[in-house]
Amino acid sequence: MKEKITVTQLVFLITLCREILTLIFLPSTFANSPDIWLSALLGPPFLILFALPVYLLWKRYPNETIIQSSQTILGKIGIFIGLIYVLYFFDQTAIALVDLSSFYSTTQMPETPNLFFIITLALSATYAVYKGIEVLNRISEFLFPLFAASLVIFFLFLIPNMNLGNLQPFLENGILPVLQGSLTSSAVTSEILFLGMLLPCLNKPNNAKYALLFSSILICIFALLIVLPVLLVFGAKHTSHVVFPYYDTIRIITIGNFIERIESIHLSFCVLGAFVKVSIYYYLTVLSLSQVLKISDLRPLIIPIGVLIIAYCPMIGSNIVEFVNELLIGNYPWYNAFFIVIIPTALLLLSYFLKKGVSSQ
Repeated sequence: MKEKITVTQLVFLITLCREILTLIFLPSTFANSPDIWLSALLGPPFLILFALPVYLLWKRYPNETIIQSSQTILGKIGIFIGLIYVLYFFDQTAIALVDLSSFYSTTQMPETPNLFFIITLALSATYAVYKGIEVLNRISEFLFPLFAASLVIFFLFLIPNMNLGNLQPFLENGILPVLQGSLTSSAVTSEILFLGMLLPCLNKPNNAKYALLFSSILICIFALLIVLPVLLVFGAKHTSHVVFPYYDTIRIITIGNFIERIESIHLSFCVLGAFVKVSIYYYLTVLSLSQVLKISDLRPLIIPIGVLIIAYCPMIGSNIVEFVNELLIGNYPWYNAFFIVIIPTALLLLSYFLKKGVSSQ
């Protein structure tokens, strides 16, 4: 892989792509108690624990992605593992497209079919994938500081509307539901696999551990900046019945009784962040398939995969309620954990057992 990425760029990519899900849907998907903010606060140790197998596997195969290392460890069987990951990244790309299209069509243009937004975003992402990962790195470097500043500013503007009483009762059901929330939130962090696919591109491999550490911390901080205002303004009971809680919270902001509707700023970050997320998963789909097929040129695969992704999107969910309830809450954490934890752990253990990898030489 000729393209390079810095630790800072990787941290920005992981954090941005993860927090777009939080920005659009959470905390409605898990807000059944006022203690959800504690789940976000306790998130980093669980995120690091979930990411450890991917990181340790890369340490044994520092020049290979998880697609390539699976073939090194398992031979021809590893090709099957690679194809599973191709389908996984393919699915993640479609999910990200449905995320934004559902949000935009529901909140802004309800008369416009979701497919219109899906095709528009997919075409933009296709161009970005043609340009390569370095373009997405530069976009994330530009977008991340603006995204972070907007969350802080929105938080400050919402302080007059906050009520600390909405965080009561505190730990009404004990600590176990809080820990379960942290586990679930970590399990939906598919961006952990960015480490398995992009660490071989790192310009300074010795700093890889910082990508894992800082991205986990930033994800926690950003989650708190999103979850706390919603809970403090509306409370957990109201939040759990709203599809886009953070968007609804931002809409109540007024500045001096003459500046209103600043949710358009929030909307622009959702669109730009979703563009980065769709583009990076699209890129990883193409990259993983090219490594399975051992093709050096990714470009011939981009258009066919893009067409298949667009065709697949309508199959994910017929409406936004179905999408949130069945996918994000019901099956998605378990489905995701299989790819980010179970398969990498199995590959890592097999690597030790078969005495393969850098540490065994």
